[in-house]
Amino acid sequence: MQLINVYGADNCSSTEQTRGHLQALGILHRYYNIEEDSMAEDRVKAWNQGVSRTPTVVIQDESGQERLVTPSAAELDAALARHGLSAS
Repeated sequence: MQLINVYGADNCSSTEQTRGHLQALGILHRYYNIEEDSMAEDRVKAWNQGVSRTPTVVIQDESGQERLVTPSAAELDAALARHGLSAS
């Protein structure tokens, strides 16, 4: 089972682009708005040396976890392929 979590902010254009790209591919994901969820913001800061960098995308499956910070569409596509995910 794969899980994709996007940690971002509603006013972040990169977050909007990443979520739109996942939606266009038909890839289900869960979105955490770090401006409204302090626990999510704490996770992002822990992963990014104390800085809130959005979006931070976490892909988790049985083989482990991969985090991407402000990925381009190509970087996100490559990560999805590594985890056996593609457009539905």
